[in-house]
Amino acid sequence: MDEVGLDQGEDEESVFLTPRRQLGVLVRQRDLGRRRALGADRPTIITLVVTRTLIAATLGALAGTAAAVVITTSSGVRAPAGFIGAVAILALLTAAIAAIPPAAIAAYRDPVAVLRTPRRDYQI
Repeated sequence: MDEVGLDQGEDEESVFLTPRRQLGVLVRQRDLGRRRALGADRPTIITLVVTRTLIAATLGALAGTAAAVVITTSSGVRAPAGFIGAVAILALLTAAIAAIPPAAIAAYRDPVAVLRTPRRDYQI
């Protein structure tokens, strides 16, 4: 733990959130390129990627909030509801902001070039 009280693993998780989203966009680049070729505009692609990220982040925030309530209640310490809610909202905002750069990269790729690229199977 450092002087702020955060474990270094938490810092590393936040640093690697954007590269993880970039990998997700790479895996789906043919689908996104196909959508662009069929007429989807750039804001639609960005919205699609950010929305998919927020769906996963919402599920994670709900699971984390439920786990936090169970753990704090079972240990006899009750965390303020406002604090738990604020942490969940902060997690959602972080996920949304981290999804924007990969979404913008996907939206501005040439759809013809993406569709001509041979398919690669990325391991996640």
